[in-house]
Amino acid sequence: VVCPSFINTGMFEGVKTDVLFPLIKSDDICDKIVEAIRKDQHMLLVPKSLGPALVMKSIISTAAQLEIQSLSGVDHSMDTFVGRR
Repeated sequence: VVCPSFINTGMFEGVKTDVLFPLIKSDDICDKIVEAIRKDQHMLLVPKSLGPALVMKSIISTAAQLEIQSLSGVDHSMDTFVGRR
C-alpha cells in the first residue's frame, strides 16, 4: 500500500504545502516504491511525517484534530488548488 501526500504531477497544481507534508517529486516517489518492493515493505508512507500524523489521528479527539488543522493551516491547503488543465 502506497500512501503519498501530494505528488508534483500537475494533478495537485496550486496546492499549498508545508515542511511536514511537502510536494513530492514523482521521481522520488517512484524510487521509494521500487525500494519498498525490494525490501518487501507492505506499507509506504511518504513523507515519513505521515506516520506520526496517522498515529496522532487515532489517539486524539476529532475536536483536537480540527483545532490542529485550523492552527496549522492544513485545512486551507486546497484553497488555491487548480488541478491539471
